[in-house]
Amino acid sequence: MKTGDQLLEMIQEKYPDYHPLMAVADIANQDDSTIGQKMDASKTVLKYTLPELKSIDISGQIDHNLSVLELLVSDEYAGDESAD
Repeated sequence: MKTGDQLLEMIQEKYPDYHPLMAVADIANQDDSTIGQKMDASKTVLKYTLPELKSIDISGQIDHNLSVLELLVSDEYAGDESAD
């Protein structure tokens, strides 16, 4: 059984400039590709180029009734005497 690298090498012997991700990226950028083809191709390339973002659950209890704006302002000007 051949590994992926060996198979890619065999393909590149016949098609020297071929790389599967580049071929898929070409589909994503062809003017005659449908929007669906462009999206599918982009999703395929995305898996191999950027880490997948995942949601995380954050839970807890806030004991103060400060608004987000109050928190931002208090952090920004904490200890800054010149802000008066």
